[in-house]
Amino acid sequence: MRNMRFVSKEEAIEWKDHEYAPGENAIAEMCNLFCSTAGRGHAHYLKCAYDSVDQCVYSGARDHRRHCDSALLVPRPTVEVDEVLHAEYWETIGWEDPCGSARERATFAKCPYMCQSVEHKGDRKVPSSCDLPAWHAPVDTESYVVRNGYSYINGHRFACYHPSTDISHHIFVLDCSGSMKGRPWTALMNGVRRYMSGQVQRGSNQDIVSIVTFGDDGHVVFEGVRIGNAATRCVNFRGGGTFYAEGLKAASAIISRTNTNMYRPVMVFFTDGRPADAKQGLKLAKDIRQRYSISGLRAFVVGFGKASEFGLKVLSDQLGGSVHAAGSLEGLVDAFRSISASVGARTGLICSKNTTT
Repeated sequence: MRNMRFVSKEEAIEWKDHEYAPGENAIAEMCNLFCSTAGRGHAHYLKCAYDSVDQCVYSGARDHRRHCDSALLVPRPTVEVDEVLHAEYWETIGWEDPCGSARERATFAKCPYMCQSVEHKGDRKVPSSCDLPAWHAPVDTESYVVRNGYSYINGHRFACYHPSTDISHHIFVLDCSGSMKGRPWTALMNGVRRYMSGQVQRGSNQDIVSIVTFGDDGHVVFEGVRIGNAATRCVNFRGGGTFYAEGLKAASAIISRTNTNMYRPVMVFFTDGRPADAKQGLKLAKDIRQRYSISGLRAFVVGFGKASEFGLKVLSDQLGGSVHAAGSLEGLVDAFRSISASVGARTGLICSKNTTT
């Protein structure tokens, strides 16, 4: 491909056993081998006749072509460009498709999203990919749900299935910035303890707890402590700013160390203020959802005072969870009690007749 150069949204391009830099000539690559390596849902680029996404007439999934934000590509093209799926690209430029395998061409038209379960990792493990077309609209489901023989994860559909456990690992990510000093911190600790005592009362004695506090940095107070013992542990106030990413980074590391075949992760994120790192925090929240929704991750975001005005809905959406606003110290304790009740709900049986058996 002597007249082609690599463009990318990444700083480096890992390609088979070679690394390319954006802008580097692709003369060493052959068309068919390039496409085979690129695999599912890969795109080529063609000049667009329109100046913006609003003007572009291509719809994406239906046309197999869509407008690309050129500012994201390195090196940035000098003209507006479209992303074009494999078959549409070769048909548009009038060339015969260089890939002779019909099976391979069908794969190119599929979504590239991969199931991240550990059951697909390692030697001799079979990977599992979304079986919907490339650029499909997100399937409207919970972050992880099993329906009609398929697993739906973050809007994608898989033929694999990974059942979760009823034993939970509760990870609290708690804002300990300067504004939480005094009565707010005391109320927060009361709320966390009410949450844990509620779980114990419902019989969740095998659950474990980890607590992260964040201000200017993230700090793991304790990790993987049996819930009955965790309720008596002291969690000290530290102060500092409000950096969501620091807390989420520590929480993500804890989940990565959790045996998710044994424990289902439950994250409760609390804050009372606007973050100094909103962009980084949202990016990490999205990454956590994508990595761990397959493990049955449940997420709850609690906002205290004016925090509910500062984009907590966006944060909870990225985590795949829900928002619980607390306008008072009493409401803060109630929010944790309410979340505990919803987490602790279990399916059971009740006898419909008076009987002693």
